This record gives sequence, structure tokens and C-alpha cells, in this order.
Amino acid sequence: MILSAADIRDLIGSDPVLKLLARIKIVDGKPPAEAGTGVAIYIDRYPAPLEFEVSWKIWLVDFDNEPLDIVVEQLRKLLPRLRVISTGVITELQITELKTENTQLRPSEKPNTSGLSFDVFEKRFQELVESIQDRMLLVGPGKAGRDGRDGANGRDGLNGKDIEATNTELGDLKNVDTTDAKEGQFLMFDGASWVARFIPQIFNYASGSSGGISEAPVDGNYYVRQDGNWIELREAINNLNLDGGNFNT
Repeated sequence: MILSAADIRDLIGSDPVLKLLARIKIVDGKPPAEAGTGVAIYIDRYPAPLEFEVSWKIWLVDFDNEPLDIVVEQLRKLLPRLRVISTGVITELQITELKTENTQLRPSEKPNTSGLSFDVFEKRFQELVESIQDRMLLVGPGKAGRDGRDGANGRDGLNGKDIEATNTELGDLKNVDTTDAKEGQFLMFDGASWVARFIPQIFNYASGSSGGISEAPVDGNYYVRQDGNWIELREAINNLNLDGGNFNT
């Protein structure tokens, strides 16, 4: 018993004559428009359902003007219920068999839901919104909550005063202390505020004296400086050539 297009293909393919003369294909619907050689036998994949039977269509395509009579006769031997529907460039045949629960029929097509329009979804959405709003109207107001305690009062801040940039002095700023400022001092940040300080003095000390000037000889004489050197005071006076005049006059 034939239950599918595969059964027909296997039956035809088992015949050595048809296997030599033709090639066999299973197609969905009519045979495709293609080039080829020899004879091609196309079998419809799914049969047409009747009341108690099913029928498959078979097409013969002769590409090289081969004698199709031999092919048809060999098919009649394999398929006794085969009959010719039409002849021409393409010869159409039909095979009929009893329908059983195992016969492979075309699967039923699922309903197409992709055709739903946007208006349908928008309508459903609006209905959902209205349903939610109706439910909210049925809910009564909730119980009022208890009042919380008042917080403690904070500390009062210092009184402020408005300033104008053109009339503001440096000491008016809150982190600047100029109370004991003196001439020649500058503002220095001590880590908390700006305070008045003198510029640190840096001295060089060499040979125990300041400024790099060496000590005068320690020999009991008096010395003065000339041209960066120490000279005895007596020698300095002699070099001046001072005239003491007449002591009596």
C-alpha cells in the first residue's frame, strides 16, 4: 500500500528500466522550470484528499525527445491504478490509493495571527487601563498616619552683616585676623585662619660672626675696617696726616 510520495519514489526507483531511463524527484506542487537531460519524473509530495481515497500527481518531462511510451508502460506495471491525465511537453499522470490513518497528508495550516492590526492592541490596552481605574475608584481612602515629634531647636548662629566689595576691608573676612597687624607683616595661614606675621629673616654665619665678617685680631689693640680688612687704629690715624696745631693757642 502506498502511504506517501516516498513510497512511490522507492517503488519507481526499484525498477531497473526506469532507473536507467529517468531520474526521480519529489516536489511541492508543480515541477520546477529547470534545464536537464533525458526524462525526469516529478512526484507531488502531498496527495489530494478525496472522500475515502487520496490521489498523487506525477509529471513526466522529456528533455531529449525520448520515447515516453516505454516509461508510461513501465509505470503502469508498477502502479496498476495509474491513469494519464494529459500529454504534451509535460505529461501529467495520477495515482489513486485508499486513504488510511497512516497516509501522509499535507499538514493543516495554522491560523495566521500576524494580521492583527495595531488598533486591536490599542483597544485592548485602553480596556485594561479603564479596568484598573475602575478598581482604584472602589478602594476607600486609607487611615491617616500619626504626626511625628517636632525636632529639637538648633543653636543660634552669629549675627551676620551685609558687605559691599568696594567697601570691605580684609579684616572683615571671618577667617582673617588683623587685630595685631604691624607694618611690614604679611598674612600667613596657620591651619585655621589667616594671621599677621613678619617675613622670616635668614642669616649666614661664618667663623662665628654674622654676615661673613671675620673677627678682629685679639691682641689688645684697637682696629678699624678699611677695604674689607682690619687695620690698627694708630696706623689709621697716622695715615690721615692730621696737624694738631699749637696746643696753647
